[in-house]
Amino acid sequence: MFTMLVSIITTGFMYSCYAVMVGIIGIYIYRKSKQYRMNTLLWVIVGVVFNFVGLCAFLYARRGQFQDVCPVCFAGTPEGSEYCPECNARLEDVRPKMKPIPKAFIIICTIISFSMTLFSFFAISS
Repeated sequence: MFTMLVSIITTGFMYSCYAVMVGIIGIYIYRKSKQYRMNTLLWVIVGVVFNFVGLCAFLYARRGQFQDVCPVCFAGTPEGSEYCPECNARLEDVRPKMKPIPKAFIIICTIISFSMTLFSFFAISS
């Protein structure tokens, strides 16, 4: 009886953590995809369905977006321009420097996502 109660509490806690993680990923992807004028609905669905793998795909896809969007007014800017055509902000001063995503981070996120998927499958099937 006690072990069954512990099993139910542990499973409920894991599902709660999983739901919070999916919610945080979805909110982050929604805000950033809207900021960089990407397809918001598509990326939120990818992020919620595929979790960390979807987040890594989103981060990989948006890496080139820093060159095309003014960080002040979010207007499209030509590649290599020094000033935004909409707000005249100097882009070299306000453009964030994008660091490449480390491959170890992508591998760790994939392993965590895969292990949580397996845990969910075996928790449901038992």
